[in-house]
Amino acid sequence: MAEPLLGGESRSEILLQLAREAIEARLGDPEAGYAPPAAGAWIEEPRGVYVTLWAEGKIRGCIGAPLPSRPLGPTVWTYARAAAFQDLRFPPLAAAELPGVTVEISVLSPLEPLGWRPEAEVLASLRPGIDGYVLQNELQRGVFLPFMWDEHTTPEQFLAGLRRKAELPEDFWGPEVRLWRFTVETYREEPH
Repeated sequence: MAEPLLGGESRSEILLQLAREAIEARLGDPEAGYAPPAAGAWIEEPRGVYVTLWAEGKIRGCIGAPLPSRPLGPTVWTYARAAAFQDLRFPPLAAAELPGVTVEISVLSPLEPLGWRPEAEVLASLRPGIDGYVLQNELQRGVFLPFMWDEHTTPEQFLAGLRRKAELPEDFWGPEVRLWRFTVETYREEPH
C-alpha cells in the first residue's frame, strides 16, 4: 500500500512523475538535470532500482542496478532516461512514442545472499512470482526482476533464462556460481 506523503502524493506518484519528467526533459532539453522533489528523507535513501518502460504490453526498455550506489531520486531519474534512450535492445525512444509508454519502477530490497548450493537445492528454494534473483559466475552476471516469472513459469525455465541473461550456458552450474534473492516494491502507471 502506498504511503501518503506531502500534499497527499504517494511514493508511487512521486517516483512515477519523476521518471516521466526525466524522459520528457531529455526529449525537450537533453541537458536538463535532476531537481529533488519535496518528498522527504526516503527519496535520499540509496536503493537498488530498475526502471522498465512498457509499450503495447511488451518491454520497451529496462535499465537499473541491483545494488544501491546513489540516493533513490537521482537513481530513478538516471535509469528512466537510460531505459528510454540507452537500452541497446531498442532504438532511442521517440517523442511520438511517449504517450503510449507505461513507466514501471522496481525498488529493490537489500540483496539476500544465497551463496553456493547444489542446483537441485536452488531450484527447490526459488519462490515463483515473489522474488527476483541475481546470478553471478566470476564476472558474468544476470538479473531477473520478479515479473520475469511471467515469461519463465517453472523454476527450471527461470534458472535457465537467468543463466542465459548472464551469458552462460542454460545448463551451467559450478562452484563459482553465486545467487542472491530480493523482493521489489513495484510502482506502475496505469497503461496508456
